[in-house]
Amino acid sequence: MNSIVNSIILNYLKFLNNTTNNIIESVQKINGNISIEEIRNDFFQANWEILVESIICIPGKEYLEVYGEGADCNENSSRVSFPHKMATHYISCSQNSSNFVEDIYTGNLIDLSLYKFNSFSSIVHKANGIESSYDSIMLEHLTKDYYANIKLDDITFIKIKV
Repeated sequence: MNSIVNSIILNYLKFLNNTTNNIIESVQKINGNISIEEIRNDFFQANWEILVESIICIPGKEYLEVYGEGADCNENSSRVSFPHKMATHYISCSQNSSNFVEDIYTGNLIDLSLYKFNSFSSIVHKANGIESSYDSIMLEHLTKDYYANIKLDDITFIKIKV
């Protein structure tokens, strides 16, 4: 199952890199009142639920934690579909060579077992705030309010029960 999880999440990354900028820019042209951040979060979450969660989770029984900041389209929920469902699983990252990887920004070694996948991120940003491509991973600490960014190199994604 983990190889399927890994493949599906890497395909989601390819989808984001191929579509995000064009769709966000198009929607903003239609409705200039919506912020890029709001459009981006809703787009990410909706597609996370469709392209990842619906494939790697048991329908009606399993739900993933939200992608990144989640969506704002449903009151009191960061989900797009099934807004009242709570996460039953999250995505973790592992690496074959070592459980310790370097945080891109701080240079500190972090233990992957203490973090969960939050979202894909970008080291280089465009001037308008939209990432040029997603080339790294933002991790969220399991118990502390701390985030780390790591390279995609040799990372495997795993579905973990909450």
